[in-house]
Amino acid sequence: MTNENNKWNIAVVENDLKFLNNIVKTLKQNPNIGEIVPYESAELFLRDADNIKNKFRLALFDIKLKDMDGIALVEEARVINKQLNIIMLTTLSSEENIFASLRAGAVGYLWKSELEDLNMEIDKVIKGGATATPTIAAKILEYFRKPLQEDPKLLTTREKQVLEVLATGVTTQKASETLHVSNETLRTHVKNIYQKLEVHNRIGMIKKAGDIGII
Repeated sequence: MTNENNKWNIAVVENDLKFLNNIVKTLKQNPNIGEIVPYESAELFLRDADNIKNKFRLALFDIKLKDMDGIALVEEARVINKQLNIIMLTTLSSEENIFASLRAGAVGYLWKSELEDLNMEIDKVIKGGATATPTIAAKILEYFRKPLQEDPKLLTTREKQVLEVLATGVTTQKASETLHVSNETLRTHVKNIYQKLEVHNRIGMIKKAGDIGII
Protein backbone atom coordinates (compact mmCIF):
# COMPACT_ATOMS: atom_id res chain seq x y z
CA MET A 1 0.00 0.00 0.00
CA THR A 2 1.32 3.47 -0.89
CA ASN A 3 2.61 5.52 2.06
CA GLU A 4 0.52 8.69 2.45
CA ASN A 5 3.69 10.77 2.91
CA ASN A 6 5.01 9.60 -0.46
CA LYS A 7 1.94 10.56 -2.44
CA TRP A 8 2.24 13.43 -4.89
CA ASN A 9 -0.09 16.43 -4.63
CA ILE A 10 -1.10 17.62 -8.08
CA ALA A 11 -2.44 20.87 -9.56
CA VAL A 12 -4.53 20.83 -12.74
CA VAL A 13 -4.97 24.05 -14.74
CA GLU A 14 -7.66 23.65 -17.40
CA ASN A 15 -10.39 26.11 -18.51
CA ASP A 16 -12.66 23.44 -20.00
CA LEU A 17 -14.65 22.48 -16.89
CA LYS A 18 -15.96 19.21 -18.30
CA PHE A 19 -12.48 18.07 -19.23
CA LEU A 20 -11.13 19.34 -15.91
CA ASN A 21 -13.61 17.18 -14.04
CA ASN A 22 -12.69 14.17 -16.17
CA ILE A 23 -9.01 14.65 -15.38
CA VAL A 24 -9.67 14.90 -11.66
CA LYS A 25 -11.85 11.79 -11.80
CA THR A 26 -9.11 9.89 -13.62
CA LEU A 27 -6.37 11.05 -11.23
CA LYS A 28 -8.35 9.90 -8.21
CA GLN A 29 -7.87 6.33 -9.43
CA ASN A 30 -4.11 6.60 -9.00
CA PRO A 31 -2.89 5.38 -5.55
CA ASN A 32 0.33 7.40 -5.94
CA ILE A 33 -1.54 10.70 -5.99
CA GLY A 34 -2.58 12.58 -2.87
CA GLU A 35 -4.52 15.84 -3.11
CA ILE A 36 -5.71 17.06 -6.50
CA VAL A 37 -6.36 20.81 -6.77
CA PRO A 38 -8.17 22.05 -9.91
CA TYR A 39 -7.80 25.60 -11.27
CA GLU A 40 -9.98 27.07 -14.00
CA SER A 41 -7.38 29.66 -15.06
CA ALA A 42 -3.68 30.45 -14.97
CA GLU A 43 -4.44 33.53 -12.88
CA LEU A 44 -6.06 31.50 -10.11
CA PHE A 45 -3.16 29.06 -10.13
CA LEU A 46 -0.48 31.76 -9.92
CA ARG A 47 -2.30 33.43 -7.03
CA ASP A 48 -1.70 30.24 -5.08
CA ALA A 49 2.08 30.75 -4.98
CA ASP A 50 2.52 29.21 -1.53
CA ASN A 51 1.06 25.89 -2.65
CA ILE A 52 3.03 26.02 -5.90
CA LYS A 53 6.22 26.39 -3.90
CA ASN A 54 5.55 24.07 -0.99
CA LYS A 55 2.73 21.66 -1.81
CA PHE A 56 2.58 20.56 -5.43
CA ARG A 57 5.10 18.16 -6.89
CA LEU A 58 3.42 17.95 -10.27
CA ALA A 59 1.10 20.13 -12.35
CA LEU A 60 -0.93 19.53 -15.51
CA PHE A 61 -1.37 22.57 -17.77
CA ASP A 62 -3.64 23.01 -20.76
CA ILE A 63 -1.36 24.46 -23.43
CA LYS A 64 -4.07 26.86 -24.65
CA LEU A 65 -5.60 28.58 -21.65
CA LYS A 66 -7.91 31.55 -22.17
CA ASP A 67 -5.98 33.95 -19.95
CA MET A 68 -2.39 32.84 -20.59
CA ASP A 69 -0.46 30.68 -23.00
CA GLY A 70 0.35 27.39 -21.30
CA ILE A 71 4.02 27.62 -22.26
CA ALA A 72 4.27 31.02 -20.58
CA LEU A 73 2.61 29.51 -17.52
CA VAL A 74 5.34 26.85 -17.37
CA GLU A 75 7.94 29.61 -17.23
CA GLU A 76 6.04 31.54 -14.53
CA ALA A 77 5.46 28.45 -12.40
CA ARG A 78 9.11 27.41 -12.55
CA VAL A 79 10.17 30.84 -11.32
CA ILE A 80 8.17 30.07 -8.17
CA ASN A 81 9.28 26.42 -7.91
CA LYS A 82 12.09 25.11 -10.09
CA GLN A 83 11.44 21.57 -8.80
CA LEU A 84 7.83 21.48 -10.00
CA ASN A 85 7.22 18.75 -12.57
CA ILE A 86 4.90 19.97 -15.32
CA ILE A 87 3.03 17.98 -17.95
CA MET A 88 1.31 19.75 -20.83
CA LEU A 89 -2.15 18.75 -22.07
CA THR A 90 -3.03 19.44 -25.69
CA THR A 91 -5.22 18.90 -28.70
CA LEU A 92 -2.63 20.63 -30.91
CA SER A 93 -0.31 18.72 -33.22
CA SER A 94 2.43 21.33 -33.69
CA GLU A 95 5.98 20.08 -33.11
CA GLU A 96 6.86 23.70 -32.33
CA ASN A 97 4.50 23.68 -29.35
CA ILE A 98 5.87 20.36 -28.14
CA PHE A 99 9.47 21.50 -28.17
CA ALA A 100 8.66 24.98 -26.85
CA SER A 101 7.00 23.35 -23.83
CA LEU A 102 9.97 21.10 -23.19
CA ARG A 103 12.42 24.00 -23.55
CA ALA A 104 10.37 25.99 -21.03
CA GLY A 105 10.81 23.19 -18.50
CA ALA A 106 7.92 20.76 -18.96
CA VAL A 107 8.74 17.08 -18.38
CA GLY A 108 6.04 15.70 -20.61
CA TYR A 109 3.35 16.32 -23.18
CA LEU A 110 0.04 14.41 -23.26
CA TRP A 111 -2.66 14.21 -25.89
CA LYS A 112 -6.08 15.05 -24.42
CA SER A 113 -7.78 12.29 -26.40
CA GLU A 114 -5.53 9.72 -24.72
CA LEU A 115 -6.71 10.34 -21.18
CA GLU A 116 -6.71 6.59 -20.52
CA ASP A 117 -2.90 6.77 -20.50
CA LEU A 118 -2.79 9.64 -17.99
CA ASN A 119 -2.08 7.71 -14.79
CA MET A 120 0.45 5.45 -16.45
CA GLU A 121 2.32 8.47 -17.82
CA ILE A 122 2.18 10.29 -14.48
CA ASP A 123 3.66 7.23 -12.76
CA LYS A 124 6.62 7.51 -15.13
CA VAL A 125 7.25 11.03 -13.88
CA ILE A 126 6.85 9.98 -10.26
CA LYS A 127 9.54 7.36 -10.89
CA GLY A 128 11.86 10.04 -12.23
CA GLY A 129 11.25 9.82 -15.95
CA ALA A 130 9.69 11.96 -18.66
CA THR A 131 6.47 11.23 -20.48
CA ALA A 132 4.62 11.36 -23.77
CA THR A 133 1.56 9.48 -24.94
CA PRO A 134 2.02 7.24 -28.02
CA THR A 135 0.68 9.88 -30.41
CA ILE A 136 3.02 12.56 -29.07
CA ALA A 137 5.98 10.19 -29.08
CA ALA A 138 5.24 9.34 -32.71
CA LYS A 139 5.20 13.01 -33.68
CA ILE A 140 8.56 13.55 -31.97
CA LEU A 141 10.06 10.61 -33.86
CA GLU A 142 8.56 11.89 -37.11
CA TYR A 143 10.15 15.28 -36.51
CA PHE A 144 13.62 13.83 -36.03
CA ARG A 145 13.27 11.54 -39.03
CA LYS A 146 12.68 14.46 -41.39
CA PRO A 147 15.61 15.24 -43.70
CA LEU A 148 17.87 17.87 -42.18
CA GLN A 149 17.33 21.26 -43.74
CA GLU A 150 19.32 24.43 -43.35
CA ASP A 151 17.84 26.62 -40.66
CA PRO A 152 16.81 29.94 -42.25
CA LYS A 153 17.85 31.62 -38.99
CA LEU A 154 21.33 30.10 -39.12
CA LEU A 155 23.90 32.88 -39.01
CA THR A 156 27.24 32.77 -40.75
CA THR A 157 30.40 32.80 -38.63
CA ARG A 158 30.91 36.48 -39.44
CA GLU A 159 27.33 37.38 -38.59
CA LYS A 160 27.72 35.67 -35.22
CA GLN A 161 30.86 37.71 -34.59
CA VAL A 162 28.98 40.91 -35.43
CA LEU A 163 26.14 39.88 -33.13
CA GLU A 164 28.47 39.03 -30.24
CA VAL A 165 30.28 42.37 -30.53
CA LEU A 166 27.08 44.41 -30.74
CA ALA A 167 25.64 42.49 -27.78
CA THR A 168 28.35 44.03 -25.59
CA GLY A 169 26.70 47.42 -26.08
CA VAL A 170 29.38 49.11 -28.20
CA THR A 171 28.55 51.64 -30.90
CA THR A 172 28.37 50.70 -34.54
CA GLN A 173 31.59 52.62 -35.15
CA LYS A 174 33.40 50.75 -32.38
CA ALA A 175 32.06 47.41 -33.68
CA SER A 176 33.41 48.24 -37.15
CA GLU A 177 36.83 48.98 -35.71
CA THR A 178 36.84 45.83 -33.58
CA LEU A 179 35.92 43.62 -36.53
CA HIS A 180 38.13 45.56 -38.99
CA VAL A 181 35.31 46.18 -41.45
CA SER A 182 33.78 49.31 -42.90
CA ASN A 183 30.60 50.80 -41.49
CA GLU A 184 28.81 49.89 -44.71
CA THR A 185 29.89 46.24 -44.45
CA LEU A 186 28.82 46.13 -40.81
CA ARG A 187 25.40 47.58 -41.68
CA THR A 188 24.99 44.89 -44.33
CA HIS A 189 25.76 42.17 -41.77
CA VAL A 190 23.32 43.71 -39.29
CA LYS A 191 20.60 43.93 -41.96
CA ASN A 192 21.09 40.24 -42.76
CA ILE A 193 20.95 39.32 -39.07
CA TYR A 194 17.72 41.30 -38.63
CA GLN A 195 16.14 39.45 -41.58
CA LYS A 196 17.20 36.02 -40.37
CA LEU A 197 16.06 36.63 -36.80
CA GLU A 198 12.93 38.51 -37.92
CA VAL A 199 13.61 41.55 -35.75
CA HIS A 200 13.80 45.29 -36.43
CA ASN A 201 16.29 46.74 -33.94
CA ARG A 202 19.33 45.90 -31.84
CA ILE A 203 17.38 45.23 -28.64
CA GLY A 204 15.12 42.77 -30.45
CA MET A 205 18.13 41.17 -32.13
CA ILE A 206 19.94 40.54 -28.84
CA LYS A 207 16.81 39.25 -27.13
CA LYS A 208 15.92 36.89 -30.00
CA ALA A 209 19.50 35.63 -30.21
CA GLY A 210 19.43 34.86 -26.49
CA ASP A 211 16.05 33.17 -26.71
CA ILE A 212 17.17 30.75 -29.44
CA GLY A 213 20.58 30.14 -27.92
CA ILE A 214 22.85 31.90 -30.39
CA ILE A 215 24.45 33.97 -27.64
